[in-house]
Amino acid sequence: GSTGQQRAASIALRLVELETLAASTGERPALVVDDVFAELDSDRRDRLASRLADHSGQRIVTAPRAEDLPSRLDLPRWAMRDGAVTPMAA
Repeated sequence: GSTGQQRAASIALRLVELETLAASTGERPALVVDDVFAELDSDRRDRLASRLADHSGQRIVTAPRAEDLPSRLDLPRWAMRDGAVTPMAA
C-alpha cells in the first residue's frame, strides 16, 4: 500500500488496541499520537479527527504546525516555543 494507506492501517490497529485495553481493564488509557495526520488524505483525516474528538479518555495530539490539525478536532490547543508551553488563542 501507499504510505498513507500504511499509516491508516497502523492508526486503526492502535485504536483497536485502545478499545481492547479499555474493555479488559475497565479504564480508558490515555491516547498520545504524534503527527498522526501526516500523509492521510482529507477523508481519512476527517474520519480520524471525528474518532479522536469522540474519544472519552485523555487525548494528546501533536502536529508540527497548527494548520495540520483538522478544524473538526475541537480540543484545547497549546504551543511550544523556546521550551515554553502556552495556550493558543481559540
